[in-house]
Amino acid sequence: MIRSAVRKFRQLPQKLTGEVAAAASANKAAQLSWIEKLNEIEEFARKGGSEKAHKLHASRNKYFIEERVNALKDEDTEILEIGLLAGHDLDYGSIPRATLMTCIAWIQGIPVCIGGSDATVKGGTSYPITVQKANRLADIGLQNFLPSVNLVDSGGAFLPLQSEIFPDKNDGGRNFYNIANISSAGIPMISVVCGSCTAGGAYTPSMCDEMVFVDKMGTMFLGGPPLVEAATGEKVTAEELGGAMLHSSVSGCADYFARNEEESAAYVRSIFETLNIPEFATTRKAAIEPNVEFDILDVASTKSDARLTIACLNDGSVFHEFKELFGTGLVCGYARINGHMVGIVANNGNFNADAALKGAHFVHLASERRIPVVFLQNSLFHDDFDAASDDVASSAETMRARAAYISAVSTSKSPKVTIACAGSNRLSDLCPRQYDPNFFFRWPASMGLRSGNDWEDESFFSSARIWDDGTIDPRTTRDTLKKCLDIFEFGRNHELFIKSKELENYQPMYRL
Repeated sequence: MIRSAVRKFRQLPQKLTGEVAAAASANKAAQLSWIEKLNEIEEFARKGGSEKAHKLHASRNKYFIEERVNALKDEDTEILEIGLLAGHDLDYGSIPRATLMTCIAWIQGIPVCIGGSDATVKGGTSYPITVQKANRLADIGLQNFLPSVNLVDSGGAFLPLQSEIFPDKNDGGRNFYNIANISSAGIPMISVVCGSCTAGGAYTPSMCDEMVFVDKMGTMFLGGPPLVEAATGEKVTAEELGGAMLHSSVSGCADYFARNEEESAAYVRSIFETLNIPEFATTRKAAIEPNVEFDILDVASTKSDARLTIACLNDGSVFHEFKELFGTGLVCGYARINGHMVGIVANNGNFNADAALKGAHFVHLASERRIPVVFLQNSLFHDDFDAASDDVASSAETMRARAAYISAVSTSKSPKVTIACAGSNRLSDLCPRQYDPNFFFRWPASMGLRSGNDWEDESFFSSARIWDDGTIDPRTTRDTLKKCLDIFEFGRNHELFIKSKELENYQPMYRL
């Protein structure tokens, strides 16, 4: 038999035509309006505390939180920030970044979860939203097998809201449980005490694998000098009670004594070199930029063909589509993003029984092949389902098929990223937070709720409450996916590396 020419991935549309082209300019203007609002909230979050708080912080020779992260990460690398909008316009006020910067940065070539208090915001005090944000970062670290660094500089819990901080299963003390379980999974955890670390907060660095302590800056104790004096009458300074020298030379809690912030960052980078995590083989190919003549904002958050959005994200804008002529309410197929092979599932019409079964089949295949899946969720098409759902038998069939789809997605072992592109959650969802995707981002025009209250339905309301990992500019979607896919590749290989050590009964770190 003569073999035919090699079948290549199909080129997706490169130009807009017809009604989509006619509406592109107006749609882009609407998207830019949403992005302007997003930029304002992001600027507020990054600014942190007041000018007075910044001056006080600087007078103590302390790095600001972004400077601390920059001192740790590899040069010329970017971070993936999680929950930048967290804490915005809550019932108890606007708390920039929820007093906690959480991100994934690359240290010695390793993607690392970094959580650091912003002491310019309420002294780094923990609010209920801070606890939720810290727990989310821990979930990401465990799910993706990422080492972590805690930068501790916090005034402790905001006690007027302690009823919302401490009592329940996933409240304040959950952090200690997370640390123990991440450590017992063989995933490295490092802490830097670069500020106040009091009461329950002192357990965070004490439970980690290795601790760096900054002299004349970090302090750690269960009860501070005022409590000591009240209980015993003894007057003692914070440095004498729980400073770097005491914990490095007397208690043995600290593993590394750093003279300043610069040296503490150098210690952390050195520690990561000792982790001895090998370089891994990769299935990546050389990255190619998308090949389109239009802007993603021209089609973002509309009911245009999902392939137009996909074309803006894929290497070379090429696509290997699965079951193209069946279940057309869902687009499924393979592509490469930054050289990584991915599966893509996108709403593109009526999410009926055929579309659901097609999606379940495709997700199952991707899971077998351990290919990450990107879900482009657009519930604007849900109206198409409502208009076609009068037939009871058809509705029952759709229900059964969607149940199969939900099971396939929920039990898939493939890493997953969801981008909520348009419409509200709980309408033709592809992989909502309840199905435990590794990451969940949304575009500004999407909605977290469908309550009828404009503000509560907005994407920003959702991101402020950690219902997702952040609202992003649609133009940064490809770059966000690049970082997620790099993380997935490392995580899978790191998991295999840990298992290869044949230490079947890892235990959490037990200190002196």
